Amino acid sequence: MRNLTFIVLAATALCALLSSPPAAAQFSAAITPPRFELELEPGKTLRNVLEITHGGVQPGVYRVYTADWDMAADGSIRFDSNAPLAQSCRPWVALERREVRIAPSAKMRFRFEVAAPADTPAQECRFALMIESAEQTIGTGAVQIPMSGRIGVIVYARVGGVKAELRVVEVKSVSSEGQLVPALAVRNVGTATGRFTGFASATLPDGSVVDLAPNSIPILPGMERTVELLPLPPADRPNQPAATLKWPLRVKGKLDSGQRDTPQIVIDSLLQKP
Repeated sequence: MRNLTFIVLAATALCALLSSPPAAAQFSAAITPPRFELELEPGKTLRNVLEITHGGVQPGVYRVYTADWDMAADGSIRFDSNAPLAQSCRPWVALERREVRIAPSAKMRFRFEVAAPADTPAQECRFALMIESAEQTIGTGAVQIPMSGRIGVIVYARVGGVKAELRVVEVKSVSSEGQLVPALAVRNVGTATGRFTGFASATLPDGSVVDLAPNSIPILPGMERTVELLPLPPADRPNQPAATLKWPLRVKGKLDSGQRDTPQIVIDSLLQKP
């Protein structure tokens, strides 16, 4: 899953069953920024703002609440908005309000605060801010289907300078969108979520070089995930499709884990076509 930040849960399959669902029944919110990565100090309050843009032709009504979440091995996320779990940090969060109304094609700034208790030990707190549209009914005649949509904005709040520590277990190849690409099996042995940034390159059999970028997926503490190194368009033709890779190829590069004061990971591997 390439983008963990926005999880839109809408019954699009049900919409397809209806011949002409009205435009007003569509989920019309967009949220910025796509995620928050916060540094907290015990006993202090950190104030933050997200922006909700409502693109509908009718006023939008949205409910805002927090949720716990966890991630499966395949990268899928499960939200839980019931009572906070035993180790949840949702009690640290204060929301400006629980419901907002936004005029058509307008936006609003929504404030929230996170306050770690004074005795909080070093840890990474993870929760989601859920923005959910009011339930609507779509369809005509005897076919009436209640619908709503929601977006989950992931928040990482770190206390005490915890950091990710990413280790490459294996350099391999995987299939991505019909093409074979290099990939890294990565284990996070640190105490905070990490994700790779930076660039690598693939030298092809004819000597040509293709730039690669790591898939920016989160790797939670204790988790092992496969991070694809995806080919980029030529630097002098950024609007062109990405180059096609040819095998065998040599992958080289230096990648960062997105954390301050952590060493770069050096990649230099010859990969054969499986």
